Amino acid sequence: MDFCVEPEIARNRDLVLDRISGTVNLNRACIRGARERGILNRLMPVLQGWLPEDYVRCLERMPDLSGFPIVGVGSMCRRHLHGPQGILQVIEILDPELRGTTIQLHLFGLKGFGAAELRQHPRVATVDSQAYGTKTRVEAREAGISKTKRFLAQIMTEWYLKQIEALQAPAGENRHPRRFSI
Repeated sequence: MDFCVEPEIARNRDLVLDRISGTVNLNRACIRGARERGILNRLMPVLQGWLPEDYVRCLERMPDLSGFPIVGVGSMCRRHLHGPQGILQVIEILDPELRGTTIQLHLFGLKGFGAAELRQHPRVATVDSQAYGTKTRVEAREAGISKTKRFLAQIMTEWYLKQIEALQAPAGENRHPRRFSI
């Protein structure tokens, strides 16, 4: 439902903006199709961007999303948590744009440290990660072994236990740049 905009894919600003437009158009088509099929309640629209303000641009061009409980936020997997283009800044810039709605966010590709930092954020409902899958491919290749289901399960279990440990650790003092509200 979205066109990713990571630098490896969208190498310049024009490509980023083109892929944001493509994401908006694809979301419109998916919303229309889901409405026609009576499955709109199963759809999660997705916002896309690279600069934090790109996500606002994407949101502003979307149809009204206020009826959707969760909206996805793409391209989180290649970001730092902090900084002007970091995950916290993306959430900070989206939060005021969503004020007055109950929309929560699903962050696609969020690394474990980001999930731990954002675990109590009122706007973040869910996250996902393919980090264990990437690690499995890399480790299997480096070891010269096949990426079997058993090997994948071992890496996934180790990854899962690290996530649980991170989520149980005390919260950081500087979790959010400012107070958020829904």
